[in-house]
Amino acid sequence: MKKYFHNQKGLTLIEILISIVLLTVILTSFMGFFTQSAIFNKHNNVKLDTIQTAQKIKNLINTNMTKNILLNDNKIDALGTIQTTKLDAAYLSKYFNPQTSYNYWVELSNSLIPNSTTKLIQVKIVVQDPKNINNQSVTYTYIRG
Repeated sequence: MKKYFHNQKGLTLIEILISIVLLTVILTSFMGFFTQSAIFNKHNNVKLDTIQTAQKIKNLINTNMTKNILLNDNKIDALGTIQTTKLDAAYLSKYFNPQTSYNYWVELSNSLIPNSTTKLIQVKIVVQDPKNINNQSVTYTYIRG
């Protein structure tokens, strides 16, 4: 019987250590990519949540707020001039509750429809993440008669 393994050489300890170091460097670079991807994904989820909350508040304002309510609460006068420009969550919770953990407020301003005398109240809705104030969403709607 012939000896097939007689002249074959094995791997040295140096070659094994070099291959382990190279494999570690490659895997470490991939792990950094996955970590950054997870951080980016979390940031996008928070941004999406603030956008959805702003849309929810916009829909609640469109269905629950009228000029008469603002007039009765002395937020506007009889001519539609705005007396209070910022409405906080405590005031808005009297009329609706969006059930959110985000900070939100509403800013009012007068607006005219082009070629018309109809005054609308422009409502700017700001929703902010309390953990990071740079994460905020802004949307607009109008309050009509």
